[in-house]
Amino acid sequence: MSKNNISSEATTSGMSDAFASDFGIGGNPNKNLNNKKHTIMLEIVRPTSNKKLKPNVAGLKSTPPAPIGKRTYNTFVNILNCKEVSVFLIDLNKPDGDQAYEAPYKAMLNTQPYVALDEYHIIGMAARRNSSYPDKDLPLPQGRDSMYGRYCLVCFRDGDETVEEFGNSLAAKLTNYANSSEAFIGSKNHFIYHQDNNQTTASAQPVNYYLRTKDTLLLLKKVYGSEGITKTEIIEDYDVLDKFFGEVQKGIDLLKPLSEDQWQHLEF
Repeated sequence: MSKNNISSEATTSGMSDAFASDFGIGGNPNKNLNNKKHTIMLEIVRPTSNKKLKPNVAGLKSTPPAPIGKRTYNTFVNILNCKEVSVFLIDLNKPDGDQAYEAPYKAMLNTQPYVALDEYHIIGMAARRNSSYPDKDLPLPQGRDSMYGRYCLVCFRDGDETVEEFGNSLAAKLTNYANSSEAFIGSKNHFIYHQDNNQTTASAQPVNYYLRTKDTLLLLKKVYGSEGITKTEIIEDYDVLDKFFGEVQKGIDLLKPLSEDQWQHLEF
């Protein structure tokens, strides 16, 4: 940058005292300054380069963040080996064996029960029993370090479909449901039918082996007592008691305290 001094003549005629004093000129109105000329030196700074700056318009535009790929979650559809073949008891597990996220299915049952029943054959959800303590009705934990009880899906069997056929069909339907549902925002989900070892190596177990006692009684009423069948009629059917409780006398002992009115009002 270079500095150029420019000489400029200015008359103080009509100039206010304050303005005149800014330039070192006395502003006494008693003095006759109307015809007196003063030389004022103004220093002007001029640029030495002809370069012109251009606005950075591109830098002012907002840049959207790079898209983040959705993480894929695998969920195993594990059908428990149960003596009562009219229903399927289904654990939904993470690959490490812990229970998968259950809230979306509870929401479906609460808001769209007929969709759950008609499209997915889901009757409801039931509390799992910890079979490691056969003499106690304790909840099965959701995971190794969890204080919350595990739940399973309860589905009805449609016709003569095999466990594998139903498992693969349900896995495909749940995959479609999860990837189109707001309950699973931010993730891709893949449900896989996973044949549990107890389907092929262990003998089938009664319902009460897998479910806590209250939910066992509710499911018993749902499956066999919904058409007005009385509690007494259930107690007299030893085959049904065996499927649900494993021991006939155990089933009788659990049902006897219920009045017929209480039995009729059991709702799964």
